[in-house]
Amino acid sequence: MYRILNWLTTGVEANPAADLSKPVSYSLAANYPNPVQERTTVKYALPRAGNVRIAVYNVAGQKIKTLVDGAMNAGYHSVSWNGRNESGQAVSAGVYLYKMQADNFSTARKLVVVR
Repeated sequence: MYRILNWLTTGVEANPAADLSKPVSYSLAANYPNPVQERTTVKYALPRAGNVRIAVYNVAGQKIKTLVDGAMNAGYHSVSWNGRNESGQAVSAGVYLYKMQADNFSTARKLVVVR
């Protein structure tokens, strides 16, 4: 009855029983803060469990740091990066890319490091 009344009053059919705790699609959000001075956070969403890889690359395409690499549950997640490479050294100021791969989904975003 709620669905019918909502549609009649708003023109939009709503489903109040929908599970809003799980995303319906893959997504990779913009990091925050950007530009990065010391630390940044990347949020991402998985509609189903599976293997996920998120890594930071320089503009030449060389991998700088792996942030996530393994099985993850469906849901909303976040990971932090401290601006350091795999050896623990601070990266230089500049433009970097971070890329997420999960199942058949792949996307990348840009971040800027300032020192």
